[in-house]
Formats: sequence, C-alpha cells, structure tokens
Amino acid sequence: MFRLIVTNDEEVVRYARERGAGVFSAEKFPESVEQVVVEKGNNPSAVVYDLLRALNITPNVKGYHYLKFILEMCEKDPTYHSKPITKEIYPDCARNFDTTSSRVERAIRHAIESSYDSNPEKFPQVFGGDFPKEPTNSEFIGLVSEYIARYK
Repeated sequence: MFRLIVTNDEEVVRYARERGAGVFSAEKFPESVEQVVVEKGNNPSAVVYDLLRALNITPNVKGYHYLKFILEMCEKDPTYHSKPITKEIYPDCARNFDTTSSRVERAIRHAIESSYDSNPEKFPQVFGGDFPKEPTNSEFIGLVSEYIARYK
C-alpha cells in the first residue's frame, strides 16, 4: 500500500527513504501563505496555484481548474469578481472549458466543500475573520481575489 504525504518535515522524508521507498517525491511548502504571495510576485498563475494548494484544493479536482481560470481572470481585471457570478462568470468559465455553467458551479462548490471539510481552521488563518461555515462560491472567489490583490 502506498500513501502520499506532503510535509515540511525532513524526518518523514528520511524515514520513507530508509524504509525503501522506490519512488518518493517530497515537496516543500512555505511556512505561510503570505510568503507564497510575496515570493511569487507578479506571476498570477503561480500565486493562484500555491494559494489553492495551501487551501488543499489540488489539481486532481475539476473545480481547481475552474477556480484557477476565474481567479486568473480576477488578476487581469480586478473588478471581474464583482460581476454576476451565475450570469457572467460561470458562463465565461464554461465556454473556456467547453462545459455547462451548472457543472462549473457544482465543481467549484465541491472543491470548496472538500477544502473546508478537510481543514476548516485554515480559512481563518489565511483570510482572517470567522468562518462558522464554508464560504459560498462567490464569497470564496471574492476572498481569494482580494487576498491576492493585497499582496500585489
């Protein structure tokens, strides 16, 4: 049985190698999300990628790709996230990926649900404030785009 673990702990990496891990990949994550945004500078794609990864939204989830597209659009046009989400944002994303608006909405909701369920304490750490329940799609998009804009 194999298990993938992402860690900053050198001991875990050494332990896996000592136990004969044939193929082993370790990826170091920065200690803080602010460090991600500051280090990546003007590369919006890299900032969005690292921020979504820090929130446990990974590329193996369809909603990740839709969120990444929408957040990159927010980077290009800072007023993009204030557009009507069901009338303009989802249809733009759906056209780009050749799918429907409802599939885009559902995939994004699933990505946010999974992220929040796996690590609810990460949201207040990243965005500040109180999150008694998971944010809606439009709240999440607004939070992330405003967060990235703060460090731009």
